[in-house]
Amino acid sequence: MLFPRTPHIKPEKVARAVEGPWNWLINIINRWANEHEPVFDIDGDFFSAHSDTFRGADWRGRDCDGLSNEVYPGRHSTDLPASFDHNCNGISGRNSHEQAWEDVLCKNSGQKGVIILGDSATAHFRLPPMYLNASAMTSSTFDHFFFFAENEGDWPHRSWGTGHLNDTTGDCEGPLQSLYLQMRQRNLCNHRDFQNIGVNGARTGAMAPPGIVNSMARNQSTDSPALVFYALVGNDVCHPEPSTSAFTTPAEFEANVLKALDYLDTTLPMGSHVIFIGLVDGRVLWDTMHNRTHPLGCTYADLYDYLNCLEISPCWGWMNSNGTVRNETSAQARELNQVYTDIINNYNFTHFDMVYYDFPLYEVFAIWVGMGGQPYELIEPSDGFHPSQITNALVAEVLFQKLLKEHPNSIGPVNPNNAQILQLFGDQGGY
Repeated sequence: MLFPRTPHIKPEKVARAVEGPWNWLINIINRWANEHEPVFDIDGDFFSAHSDTFRGADWRGRDCDGLSNEVYPGRHSTDLPASFDHNCNGISGRNSHEQAWEDVLCKNSGQKGVIILGDSATAHFRLPPMYLNASAMTSSTFDHFFFFAENEGDWPHRSWGTGHLNDTTGDCEGPLQSLYLQMRQRNLCNHRDFQNIGVNGARTGAMAPPGIVNSMARNQSTDSPALVFYALVGNDVCHPEPSTSAFTTPAEFEANVLKALDYLDTTLPMGSHVIFIGLVDGRVLWDTMHNRTHPLGCTYADLYDYLNCLEISPCWGWMNSNGTVRNETSAQARELNQVYTDIINNYNFTHFDMVYYDFPLYEVFAIWVGMGGQPYELIEPSDGFHPSQITNALVAEVLFQKLLKEHPNSIGPVNPNNAQILQLFGDQGGY
């Protein structure tokens, strides 16, 4: 059955064709740059079968049938026969008793997908340092530049939320760990059920509908519950404008978050969980980096001041030589984080519960230094702003262990059939 109209597809997304010789290209650019959906998605189910980049399988689990929108990662119930891998987790067929392997190995196992709604720290923005250092450039330095550009400068497949692939380019090496990998290890039926909805520069206002959150793929009737991380960790206080007036106010912040939650309550299946990740205390950037040398040859303090002078800094408030400004920025971030706690205390939603955690940067620093590492290694050298690959891996471990200890119901049980799944289906089709 090809192209059936299912509730999974938002009706306004189905028909994209408009008149005009170049509108096909405009539609593609809009789909990628503005709607943050896979460019190569023939069946319109928000998953790509044929592309890793352009919001494809680096960002969301690979679609195993690009011509049927009844088949995609995270689907729970289906009318398709057992020979179809309807949720793309690599499990299909029947056993000798004519029972579907999906039912035998996965039914009632507590399957949950991992969905991350966030910003560049969620998408794992990283500019390879060799791009900025002429003395380090070789004939192969820009071999993977188009891959880098097609992923918007991001490395979602290496991120703390949805990391799942080792680096093969040499441009983003380091330890790999993610919330998705830990959920998959706990239950192999979760294979490929991940979505990274991270957008560079995103604020809560951009996340709220009709916005970035609308690019999330989940259907209450047919899909598994999801563990959703709402992780806008900086941009509501980070901006290039040299003024605190550009901060999102607590009232605006609350209104934006509530709009997103109302939308999620119409989309997420029953038994889902929303985990708020608070804004980071970015004073650590200046404290760690200001007197170190940037790949360009200047100090980070000079770089921060230069970017602020041009009003192109990613975060005027924290990447600032003025300690008073840095403290005011952190004070505003704390006020916004308090909004999450207020929402949890004052609102209830039908299809999910809510939990709040600080972004665990200081815990990560303590762990890394305790292992003999240096603090500067936890911050991307090119911009002196984003978390490094080491930080991404450690953030994933810290958050997962917190949930496992304090909210184990959100994680779900270990699937006792994991060994049999591995024996029967191997790598489950990979990624």
